[in-house]
Amino acid sequence: MHSPLETSELLDRILSFVDTAKDLCASALVHSSWAHPAQATLFSEIGGLFGEVQRLLSLLLPILEVSPRFARLVIKLDLVQLSKEHLERLGNIAFPRLTTLCIDNISVYAEAGVVSVQKLLQNPSLLSVSVHGAFVLEEHFLRIWDGCSETIKHLSYSSGNREFAFLPIEPQTPPRRIKLESFNAPHRNPEQTRLWLQHPSCPFDVSSLKALQTGETTGDLFGTVLAPALETIEVFSTANWWYTNRELPHLHRTSQLTISMPLSMEAAFELLRTIRPENRQYLKAVRFVLGSPTLRILRKDDVQALVDNLSTIRNDFPNLKIVSLALPFEGERVKVAVEELLGPRAPTIRWDFSPDWWKRPWHARIE
Repeated sequence: MHSPLETSELLDRILSFVDTAKDLCASALVHSSWAHPAQATLFSEIGGLFGEVQRLLSLLLPILEVSPRFARLVIKLDLVQLSKEHLERLGNIAFPRLTTLCIDNISVYAEAGVVSVQKLLQNPSLLSVSVHGAFVLEEHFLRIWDGCSETIKHLSYSSGNREFAFLPIEPQTPPRRIKLESFNAPHRNPEQTRLWLQHPSCPFDVSSLKALQTGETTGDLFGTVLAPALETIEVFSTANWWYTNRELPHLHRTSQLTISMPLSMEAAFELLRTIRPENRQYLKAVRFVLGSPTLRILRKDDVQALVDNLSTIRNDFPNLKIVSLALPFEGERVKVAVEELLGPRAPTIRWDFSPDWWKRPWHARIE
């Protein structure tokens, strides 16, 4: 008869409260049945803030280097300000089950760093990739994508502050094109993004995106490279309340749209109205993400403004059936007040007060 402490469900629940590598290592010694669950919890996600990830890698890297079975437990690497040594050592380890790779605030100055990032991007099960670093040479940035995993679906990147021309030099072997489902366009240097996406060596195809996140300076990028994708796009999201109103005129046949503007309700509705009249007929569902821990819209005049905006878009978008309002930091009082003021001709409203929406990866917020 098994002890109750040996059931996998209970073990997983217990270990979910253990949040340090030292305690997880100790948990593996409690009982033989605890060893594998504790190891899986310890190795499944490796990451943290700068100091934390350095200490964690100092502990785990020697184990990963000598035991491939532990490397097979790694599902997510979240790496911030990696040291040159740690980056190179990680690049020499195969992670066959790695699905999420985040490399943030790294500096790639030498050949060894390029090769290491390149190897990490070649792990065969990758789905989501985020690479944000300072690349000294254009050649280095282009080369890290050589041979990257064909399973990548979600991409976020930046190449640093340097101005790269991305000269259209034909590669010796043209890359196969990987169809992305979501793309987080860098806020800086949209012209560089356009040049890279059109570069012969770029392995990514953005023509069938389902999700797109952009910043306040990417209007030109929309009008060129991303315009074809916008015909089938489902989610458009931005967190910038100072938006320049340059993007939405380029939407063509968008049927579902998300506008995330936690700091400005009025700007969110203004942005929606920039869709050209001839394209408004295609929009059937729109989602607004409003409010933040520091900004509530519970004041009476703000509720009235919300009602007025909802009434206006009902007239401006003839086929709009559903309006979703995500107010993660508001209460039921907003819902009651809005529904009392709205007339019967208002579109169907779906309410979401759950803060969990904010915890999900942005590209996973597609309804």
